[in-house]
Amino acid sequence: MQWVLSSQQINFPYPLGLTLLHMVFSSVLCFVLTKVLKIMKVEEGMTLEMWTYILLLQSNLCSHSQIIKVPVSWEALVKLVNWFYYEELPKPKSGCLWENFNSEEKLHELQPYVELHWLGDFCLLGELHENYSKVIISCLESDRHLSIKIIQMATNLFQWKLAKVAANYMAPLYHHLPNCGELEPLDEELIDMVRAAFVRLSQEGGLYM
Repeated sequence: MQWVLSSQQINFPYPLGLTLLHMVFSSVLCFVLTKVLKIMKVEEGMTLEMWTYILLLQSNLCSHSQIIKVPVSWEALVKLVNWFYYEELPKPKSGCLWENFNSEEKLHELQPYVELHWLGDFCLLGELHENYSKVIISCLESDRHLSIKIIQMATNLFQWKLAKVAANYMAPLYHHLPNCGELEPLDEELIDMVRAAFVRLSQEGGLYM
């Protein structure tokens, strides 16, 4: 599609129209393969509402840019496809397997879910956003030290509510963080957020060492 829109090639002036033509062709081809020739079997799962939303979203995004860049890893996209087609929300590893991970492995396991949390917010997919909020919070409850990296991931994706949640989990660790240099990667705004969470926790009497 990019070479069709390129000014040095065909220079087609209507990106939205080209996107719609491409989707109409794909829809007709899929209909023929699945309903007429019955070469492909389609698993039940994607609702008409979900399909229509994705169709309109793709048309809207493609009409503004030749190349769409989103901060989502391949692992997150695979999990997203599973949700779209099978209505299954993948979850990170749990139990003994999760507990045996070191901090780096836990962050690697959790990163796609932070990205999907952002995608759910960006695309107004409330179920996706809400479910992965719960997943991330559950992981933070099992290991508060993850909050140091999660708050950075969240702010890089402009997920300020998630950043505040991470700050709340960092609050009990606040006194120890400067001594081990954990606050150095954070900017002043994030440090103030963690400090405010620490003060609030102290006032509520929920601080422990």
